[in-house]
Amino acid sequence: MLIRFHAKGYADIMPIQNAPGHGIDLIMRDRDGGILVVEVKSHRLEGKPRVSADMEAFAETRLAKAVSGSGHWKNVDADTLKHAVKFYKEILEKSIGCEASL
Repeated sequence: MLIRFHAKGYADIMPIQNAPGHGIDLIMRDRDGGILVVEVKSHRLEGKPRVSADMEAFAETRLAKAVSGSGHWKNVDADTLKHAVKFYKEILEKSIGCEASL
């Protein structure tokens, strides 16, 4: 899957997740420098995948948790933290739009 994203020009592709595996499944940068968040859902509830109604807010809150290092996010590895800080600052500054995909 990652090879396909790279082939289409996406960069900085990585998950932002805590030790139990919760967080952003994939976050990446498109050719124009925009941020794309991908959430993969395999479970259904009443025929529909469970998804946050506002994916930009979802991404922002998960990045904030990773940056804060509190609770389940206290042992995030250095590379994940570095990327989380970078993406979080950009989203907060609204200098780069965040597109979410399921």
